[in-house]
Amino acid sequence: MQYRSHRSRRNIFGTLLGGILSGQSIYCGCMAVVALINLSLGAISVNYLLQTFTEKVLPFFWAMVIGLFVGELSMPAAVIVWILKKFGVF
Repeated sequence: MQYRSHRSRRNIFGTLLGGILSGQSIYCGCMAVVALINLSLGAISVNYLLQTFTEKVLPFFWAMVIGLFVGELSMPAAVIVWILKKFGVF
């Protein structure tokens, strides 16, 4: 009779849970932190731009949803607008 170790079994729970169960939870944790930072910075930048140009602010959840799609543009734009406001352009 031949015994298999727990590492030789196939994981049926998917990649994420499989990574956690196999000891790769550090990678999953790092990716979760990066995703949370991206969501929060995207929401902050969207709200900052809306507040600057329209004087309105969205709820944080909806700003996060919008930040998912336009975060690549809104984050650098928010930094540029902030710098221009410091120099008195806006």
